[in-house]
Parts: sequence; C-alpha cells; structure tokens
Amino acid sequence: MDIHKFTYRRTEAPKERPDLIFATPLLNRRLVIATPEFLARVKAFVLDLMPRDKGVKHSNVGAWHSSGDLFETTDDTMTQLGGSLLGAVAEMSYFLIRDSHPDCTIEVAFHGAWANVSRHADFNKPHIHPGTMLSGVFYVDLGDRDTEPDDNGAIEFMDPRPAYLNAATRVLRPNPGQVVIFPSWLSHYVNPFRGRGERISIAFNANTKIAAPGKAE
Repeated sequence: MDIHKFTYRRTEAPKERPDLIFATPLLNRRLVIATPEFLARVKAFVLDLMPRDKGVKHSNVGAWHSSGDLFETTDDTMTQLGGSLLGAVAEMSYFLIRDSHPDCTIEVAFHGAWANVSRHADFNKPHIHPGTMLSGVFYVDLGDRDTEPDDNGAIEFMDPRPAYLNAATRVLRPNPGQVVIFPSWLSHYVNPFRGRGERISIAFNANTKIAAPGKAE
C-alpha cells in the first residue's frame, strides 16, 4: 500500500468540516449562586453530615461517599443548590433534543445525590452510573492541593468508542463552584488527591421527561 503524507498549516482555508455524529456532550459551567459564602455553607453542611452518615462504598477508595439522599433535606442552602443543579440538567437535556423539539417542557428529578469527601491519597476507580440518564458533579472545595502531579485530584473521562485506535481520556480540572454534567454511561474516574484538607464534591444522577406543546403530560 502506498503511503501518502499530508502537511497542514493553520493558515490554510478550511474545507467542508465533517459532521459530528454520536458525539458525547459534556456541560462544564460555574453556577451563578456559587459565591464563596454559599460554597462555605455547602461545605459546612457536608462536613456536619459526615459523623452522622457512615457512608457507602462504590467507586471510592478511601474517600467518604454519603448515602444517596443528600437533597432530601429542608436546609435552605441545599434546597437552593439542588434547584440550581436541576436547572443545569434541564439545559443539558434541551441541548440534546432541541433540533427535534425546539419548543418543549422538560421535567427533571434527581435519581440519587451524594457528597464525596477525599483526603490525601483518596481516589475513585473507573465507573459509570447505570439506570439513569444524566450524571453530574458539583465542586465545593478542592482542598490545599500539591502542585504535582498535574492531574492531582482531576476527574478524567474515558473515550467511549471501544474500537477507536486513538482513544484517550479527557482531563477536567474544574474550580470550586463549577458543575460538570455528562451522560451517565460515560466512564470516568478521579485521580488520587495529593495535599492537605478535604476535596469536597457533590455527585448526582438525574432523569428527565420531555413534553411537546399541547401534549398531555
């Protein structure tokens, strides 16, 4: 087979771009309500919950993973956070169906939510979130991280195409106050946290229901 070599330079005029079919969406944004004062209240709520919730073991290694009913509370701060997160999930859902349903109503509900607290050397093994549509992580506090390694405490998403020869991972290093939302089938993991203090995040699953105008719900 003959080998042909092509050299590209960024100054060249682009030709027709390929369509992205079956691309994997990922929403990464900062919540408007996530002021330093608000994040401090969320952190206090989570740390106060730790002694009263023995936690569970799933993908977490060494880290504390609370029970999955985090937003079943009357706490005003957590109620505000839950509503803001569901709003972001609704926007993500609309992005996925806006071409076929430009006008619609989207109902969103949590399908489990929990707090994660990691200390030095804690991490999460590769996993997915089965039985739900969308999942997300909200970052409360990243702790006092060591400068090395570069992926310290970062979340990584694995290329979902098993036969793709150039498969790689996508590393995200969000700041406190940011939320990341992705399809629940997308495999991901969290690298070991190296440093002092606590790395605190809130993970959640959500399901959505779409209703077109005039359609009975």
